[in-house]
Amino acid sequence: MMKKDFTLEKAMLRYKDLLEKGWAHYFLAGKGSELPPEERQEELEYRLSKMHEEEIIELNFQSCFVDNRYVLEKITVPLAYFYADPGNLFDPRLHYYYGEHVSGAYKAVAFPSREHSFYILEENNAKKMEAELLAFLNEY
Repeated sequence: MMKKDFTLEKAMLRYKDLLEKGWAHYFLAGKGSELPPEERQEELEYRLSKMHEEEIIELNFQSCFVDNRYVLEKITVPLAYFYADPGNLFDPRLHYYYGEHVSGAYKAVAFPSREHSFYILEENNAKKMEAELLAFLNEY
């Protein structure tokens, strides 16, 4: 599968298909994952409408690959995980899973944002991310 084969239209069709199969919780964080099935499509479309087209295509492309969760247990170096909370695609509680499955030191840092690209789109978060990353590197 080539990246050039991924378009916004194909990405939106894939997300709609996943919603119809009841898999919206993979893409909806926070209250979105608790919505009744008939409201999930609208919530996902709203969240995707707040993202850049290239970002939607990239996320769709990346999500078509093999599940790599097994790799987490092989990580023995310190790991910092930065995430948006409440986020707009992934459930912020994912950081608990990572923390339970990595072998090395682990630090999760939440950023107050609904944007998946919180570190790029919001200046305050970019500064906080830089500070958190430098503190993490100095600690380990």
